[in-house]
Amino acid sequence: MSQNMLVFEKKERNRFPWGPLRWRYQFLHFLQSRSLLRATGNIFISDYAKEYICTLLPALTNLPSRVIPLGASMKFKKVPRTQLSIEDKLSVSGTFTLTYVSIVNYYKHQWNVVEAVAQLRAAGYPVTLKLVGPVINDVVKRLAQATVGREDFVEYLGAVPYEEIEDIYHNTDLFIFASSCENMPNVLVEAMSAGLPIASSSYGPMPEVLKDGGHYFDPLDINDIASAIKYLLENASERMVLSERAYRYAQAYTWRECSEQTFTFLSEILRKKGQTTKPQ
Repeated sequence: MSQNMLVFEKKERNRFPWGPLRWRYQFLHFLQSRSLLRATGNIFISDYAKEYICTLLPALTNLPSRVIPLGASMKFKKVPRTQLSIEDKLSVSGTFTLTYVSIVNYYKHQWNVVEAVAQLRAAGYPVTLKLVGPVINDVVKRLAQATVGREDFVEYLGAVPYEEIEDIYHNTDLFIFASSCENMPNVLVEAMSAGLPIASSSYGPMPEVLKDGGHYFDPLDINDIASAIKYLLENASERMVLSERAYRYAQAYTWRECSEQTFTFLSEILRKKGQTTKPQ
């Protein structure tokens, strides 16, 4: 059901240096492709994933399939709060907090976000950045190089217990999501549910999930990331509109809906299988 798109997107696998991690994803590409082709039916968790994988494996179009997005915990739900201008926000808290929650990995591009925020700081914007999530061993040095000397405005919190994540969402002013490879980004839905204005990667499937509820950028382009954040910083009314849209869209992603659609699809598959194997 929950296919890892790193297994199928070669350009994203190639962000990893030649070695065990890349070999692992290449091997999983073979295993998961064979599994999908041998299945009685397949569930995809985004239209993007279905289209991409079926393009690689055209025979899948002959099998029953259903797109059933994952849900998000209701614990993150919070009605969007009134968005303040930078000046008004500074009079309240003294800084404008940006937050990026995700594992630190090659395709998540946290270092590009750090560089973009550094640009904004140099231009006089009073922003701080919180990075939340575990880091894989291969990029520890890269993350450290990006953040060294910037501790006054970049805070890496590492892996935070799940029960504490909601407080991080609810105490941020702008959420950033800079991944270039996702199947169905649960973290993005959590931020949407938390009522946050969002600057997001334009890579699929983010626009499928966030729709017109965020401001997009190319996660590989530092200047574009900085420009997207700057736009939202300077437009409080747009932040309000986008956060309200995102919050509304997030209500569709529930575990109840996911489970009901899954059981319905499985029942249909089993019923059809029983009909085809029934003795004549």
